Amino acid sequence: MQGWCLNPQTRYLKQKAWGKKLSGVFSVFFRFFGLHKPYNLPYIPRHIGVNMPKRATKIIHADGAIRSERLKHLFDIELLFRWEMPPVTSREARTGEYIGNGEGRIKGPRICGTVLWDLFEEREETLCRSSLVGEIETDDGAQIHFDSRGFFIKPDQLNPNRWITSASVHFDTADPRYKWLNTLLAVWEGEFDMDKGRHHYQAYARVID
Repeated sequence: MQGWCLNPQTRYLKQKAWGKKLSGVFSVFFRFFGLHKPYNLPYIPRHIGVNMPKRATKIIHADGAIRSERLKHLFDIELLFRWEMPPVTSREARTGEYIGNGEGRIKGPRICGTVLWDLFEEREETLCRSSLVGEIETDDGAQIHFDSRGFFIKPDQLNPNRWITSASVHFDTADPRYKWLNTLLAVWEGEFDMDKGRHHYQAYARVID
């Protein structure tokens, strides 16, 4: 347990050193038995480490540059069904059955506001393909459209009202203060309580440093 008390950078360097030692051992093993390359094992570049600081992953891009990629928390969002409300978006070009709509609240480091949304689903017994679309009105007056495509799944048949969900989310806005959202493909994950009609998700986006 003492090794895990080291800071992430020191731990990464120790893991890298052990990786080199093991690589040398395997090389001797394969040469001894007349083997050249273990084709059933994937090649992993040595500069890519395990437990990189800040959970970053180093990727070699087509231009040869090495960049760090990580998931950054964008916001939390809570949605509640309001059956008496009219639809928020057009039903044209939507896949699945229209289920209903509602309102909600979004809160994050760079975006806060209210949400109006519609839900479309293709239902199965334990799986739903979902399209959750709507509009965000930020506290400073911006209008942001969002469109998500994902899945709801029921993990426990003994608790039929609890669904877990994940989806990809795209944003579209003309407001210059939030155009940075247009360049992101976010993901959100969370749960839906069918008994209370309440969704709660956390949204993340990939960031390249």
